[in-house]
Amino acid sequence: MMARRIIRLALVLGFICLAACRQSVPDSPKETTKDKEAETFPPAELIVSNIKETQASVALVFKTVETVKAPQENDIYGEWKIQAIVKRTFKGDFKPGDSFVFFWRFEKGIAAPNAESAWIGSFDRNEKGDYYVPDNGYVFEASKALENLFEKAVAEKGK
Repeated sequence: MMARRIIRLALVLGFICLAACRQSVPDSPKETTKDKEAETFPPAELIVSNIKETQASVALVFKTVETVKAPQENDIYGEWKIQAIVKRTFKGDFKPGDSFVFFWRFEKGIAAPNAESAWIGSFDRNEKGDYYVPDNGYVFEASKALENLFEKAVAEKGK
């Protein structure tokens, strides 16, 4: 009888500890504090490389996100066609307010970004003239700190 009470008490305390630990660990980079925000960014060297090796680097606000290819059982990749408005150009000839359409390949299980969300990315153009996110390009949710990293990378490497 006493052993059962001890086991129950241990289980209850274990669940309480587990719940307390769970609340203190963020689930995603969005849940981190502002002090830790910079830790969720890619290294500055990667941003410099992206800007240097791609044709355009811009800050965007997405207007529409269309799935043009859904992942299949035998192919885990899908593709979105995203129509956006340029807010700022780090590299390339785009002006604020310009329309920017690009294709973004994604893996099965990744949720589509929301329309009206702000992003910063590096893009190339294919032989058809379409912009896309290449292997050496990335698209990140925008923030002032990330914008500052892109700005610094441009200043270091030039346009």
